[in-house]
Amino acid sequence: MDETSYTVVNKYYPENIGTLTWRERPTFVKFQCMHCNDPSCVSACIVGALTKERNGAVIYDAKKCIGCRYCMIACPFQVPAYEYKKALAPEVRKCTFCFEYVEDGGLPACAQVCPREVMTFGKKKDLLKLAEWKMKNNPGKYVDHIYGEKEVGGTSWLYLASEPFETIGFPKLSHDAPPRLTEKIQHSLFQYFAAPIILYTFLGGVMMATGFMKNGKKKTEDIASERGDNHESS
Repeated sequence: MDETSYTVVNKYYPENIGTLTWRERPTFVKFQCMHCNDPSCVSACIVGALTKERNGAVIYDAKKCIGCRYCMIACPFQVPAYEYKKALAPEVRKCTFCFEYVEDGGLPACAQVCPREVMTFGKKKDLLKLAEWKMKNNPGKYVDHIYGEKEVGGTSWLYLASEPFETIGFPKLSHDAPPRLTEKIQHSLFQYFAAPIILYTFLGGVMMATGFMKNGKKKTEDIASERGDNHESS
């Protein structure tokens, strides 16, 4: 994905291990914004340019964006892309989950046009039931894992696959949502003015270690001594 491509389909070729062929045919995998349940990009955005909507979509408001690109760093899937070539009004670009279509009761464009009906759109609880039914009734066809059910706290995109996910481009991630850790640290630091207290304590320690205060006191005493000498000589 980049600033001009909201979604991509990558092709993973079979790998040969000795005389064995790992896969009989290439595997095609569609990637786009995962629209996390607890999005790291939303948590990282300091101006609220990214928001999580009730239908699951994570949408972007270019009018609020200041171009800090914290969302790009925070995303565990490395999805948001920046328009570096637009000097005057660059934006952060990513899949919008076809928010307008879905709000009007429609389907995301990719789910509408897929000729093989690879994608199914619906409520997450229904999709999880469908995925579990497919795995149960097609033994050996799918790996026993629904990607996106628990990764980073869950995502709005769910995947079934016949190959281990780590071999077809999916990052191996914790079940914990990253914002729960980072926001906890932030709240702990700023609660009861902890951050300023820690900062001033640190600066005070540096000053003492470098002898700043001692040198300042010595200079004050030297100036006072010089003034006293001048007074006596007059």
